[in-house]
Amino acid sequence: LAKAMGAEGALVTWIGGGNAFVDVMLTIRACERNGIKTTLVTYENGGKEGKDSPVLFYLPEADAVVSTGSLDKTLELPAVDKVIGPYDQVKIFPFPGAASRGALSLEARDVMMGGADIWGQGMWKCAEY
Repeated sequence: LAKAMGAEGALVTWIGGGNAFVDVMLTIRACERNGIKTTLVTYENGGKEGKDSPVLFYLPEADAVVSTGSLDKTLELPAVDKVIGPYDQVKIFPFPGAASRGALSLEARDVMMGGADIWGQGMWKCAEY
């Protein structure tokens, strides 16, 4: 479809789990083999120390990648002065009942909605060279 539309390049991202990521890599391979340059936009895994594989599946055609950050790094949230909402406690997966006003250290960014951003939302820009 992209070739039929005359696309010269594609920003490729994904949502979901392991199978979706394999589909993304196969899409990148198909685009590259049809002369459409691709750039993958994704977060990295990599583990706490950054020594593990940064992506779930890899193909050599995926040679241009923009990282939106590490999923496995800790996230430090400072205390807040004002809490809006009905809760006296934060309802976060591994920390049910954490105080909503105090500082919070999360073991990984994916335990909080929006803590890990696959798409780099809010960070996109376009420039002509």
